[in-house]
Amino acid sequence: MGLANKAVPATDVLPTALDIAARLAAKTPISMALAKRLLNHAQHLEPETAMDLEAEALIPCILEFKR
Repeated sequence: MGLANKAVPATDVLPTALDIAARLAAKTPISMALAKRLLNHAQHLEPETAMDLEAEALIPCILEFKR
């Protein structure tokens, strides 16, 4: 599904996961709801359609997340 975006040493897994979770929790509910909806619906779409929707809808969310 391509959800991994970082590799860290085993000793850093929990602190890294907690940091990412805190950053996600600080985001707007709308962007998180959109991401969840797209992930839930992607399994029912053709791969190309799912990727198009993801690119269109999630790029602003990803750019916000990286701030």
